Amino acid sequence: MPQHITVRIEHDPEAGVWYIAESSLFGLHLEGETPDALRAKLPGAIRDLVPDPGPTPFDLITPGLVPA
Repeated sequence: MPQHITVRIEHDPEAGVWYIAESSLFGLHLEGETPDALRAKLPGAIRDLVPDPGPTPFDLITPGLVPA
């Protein structure tokens, strides 16, 4: 069974980037200008860190806000 990876991202308003705040895959460190830009980088980074990954599912957890 393939490893299932969970990635939680946060925004750094000072730097103006989204980054991986927590991951179940050791060594996974990325950032992007938007959550979508960061998400697009995930498959390549996962392939680099998981030997012979095959299809590898991942969950991307992003913060949200319901305006008043």
